[in-house]
This record gives sequence, structure tokens and C-alpha cells, in this order.
Amino acid sequence: MLRSHISAATLYLLLFAAFPARAAEPSAVSRADALFTEGRQLIAGGKVDEACLKFAESYGLDPAVGTLINLASCEEKQQRVLSAWKHWEEAVKRLSADDKRLPLAKEHATALGKRLPRLTIKLAAEAPQGTVVKRDGAVVPAAAMGAPQLVEPGAHTVEVIAEGREPARQLVAIAEGESKAVEAALGPPLAPAPMAVPVAAVEAKAAPRATAQIAGFVTGGLGLGALVAAAVTGTQVLEKRKLVQEHCPGRACDAAGMQALEAGRTLTVVTNVLWVAGGVAVGAGAALVVVGSMKPATPKVALMPAVGPGHAGMTLVGEF
Repeated sequence: MLRSHISAATLYLLLFAAFPARAAEPSAVSRADALFTEGRQLIAGGKVDEACLKFAESYGLDPAVGTLINLASCEEKQQRVLSAWKHWEEAVKRLSADDKRLPLAKEHATALGKRLPRLTIKLAAEAPQGTVVKRDGAVVPAAAMGAPQLVEPGAHTVEVIAEGREPARQLVAIAEGESKAVEAALGPPLAPAPMAVPVAAVEAKAAPRATAQIAGFVTGGLGLGALVAAAVTGTQVLEKRKLVQEHCPGRACDAAGMQALEAGRTLTVVTNVLWVAGGVAVGAGAALVVVGSMKPATPKVALMPAVGPGHAGMTLVGEF
């Protein structure tokens, strides 16, 4: 079947071109021809995205160079500069020197090559060994770090995953023909994991009552410090929310908005832990002061962690 180029100005170049012999199975060729015809009809109807899918599927079944040319031209209409350039380049390699479509393929490949953006991703100097960098969900090989890479024009997501750090994401916008370098910055440190052993145990039996009172004042003081820290981080959470509102209009965040969103989540967790730990510590301190003033000979008091679905805190247990 004859497969012609989409552009009317170059139609004659394709109408008189000879195609190489097919190596695919007859059934695959028949299906590929049907898909190609559907793609041509969709292009004629202005349905470019659907047409490109048909051409790509047809080419997968039967890699005819005419289908490749139509696919490249279709992707060019989609503004998929990199993909279209790759397919035009492949067509140039496959066409013979006397093929009348060769000048057309070279012209498109050269023009698109000048429009290709180049993005360089540099890893932060403090990144620990084993740090993984992803671009648009795909891992960036170590050999590609710090070197310009061809990308499609538009927005790209750069994600950094490092041990002991929150995942960091940033959006990078790059225009046609632009060269841009970005640093894959690390995310904030992870919040401390919940402790699985008793945080503090006060044995009043082996110590004078004054010792329990001293421990109570110390514990209460630490609790007050935690509450003050919670107030500070709570204020920072409000500031991050304000930044998110400013930089994430309509749920679409720029780089500053993404960083504020990630930092806000971490600060929220830290603030909640500090509020709970501070409140429990103040209560425990007060209880220890009371225990220290009591006369029973063998009171036993222990401060234990309480961790469950959706909450974390401390529990004061003992015998009075």
C-alpha cells in the first residue's frame, strides 16, 4: 500500500517513492495497513492525537518507512519536538540516497534539531551516596548527571530520593531551543522515628522523694520547651501554607510552591509530635512532683510511649 506524507506541498515526493520489502507477517501487514488508513482519515479530520496513536501502532506492527514519515509529521503537529526529531532522523538513515523523500526528511530533521531544548541536572554536593534522581518518573543514569540531555519543551519534574531525607520534587519549565541547568536539591531531614522503648522511667523506691520532685521539675521544663518549639514550628506551617496559596493557583504549583508544600508537610508532623510530647511531659512532670511529695514507701512511676493509628504520644503509668 502506498503511504503518503501529510503535507500537500511534498505529496509528490511520496507518491513516486518505492518502499522496501515487508518482513512482517501478512496478518500484521494487513492490520498495519488498516491502522495507517485510519490514521490518514483522522489527520484529514483534524484529530491529530488520535491519528498519531494509529500511526505508532501501525509502525509497531509493520515498520514501513512511509509510516515512520507520517508518524514523525504527526508528532511535529503535536509539538512533540524531540520525538518527531528522532523519527525524522531514523527516516534519514533508512532512506536510500536516490529516494525523493530524503531531502524532505533531512529538512525536517535539521529544523527540529535547532528547536530541541537541553536540560542539565546537577546533583547537590551534600547528597549522600546512593541518592536517586528521577526526571518525569524515570531514573537519570549517573553518566547523564551534569551533562545536557535532550528533552521535550514544556514542564518537567525532577525528583530526588536520598537516605534520611524527605523526597524532594521541583518543576522545571524549558522552552524550545533553550539550554537550562538545575540543581537536584535534597529534601528536608526526615522526622525522628517513634521510639519503641520506654523514654524515661523513674523508680521512686530506690530514691528519696526529693529525687522524684527534681525529676518532675526537669520533665515539666522539657515539656514546656517542647510546647514553645511547637508554637514556633506551627507559625512556620502557617507561613508555608501562605506560600502554597501564592504559588499553587488552581492546584498547579511552581518550584517554590512544591518546596513550600513539602516543607509544610514535614513541619506539620514535627509540630503535632511536639504538642503531644510537650503536653504529656508537662503532665508527667506535675505527676512526679505530686508523687515526690507523697509518703508511700514504694511508689513506681514510668513514662511510656503510646503509638497507634493516626496518633503518637506518651502515657504515664505506675503504682501509687
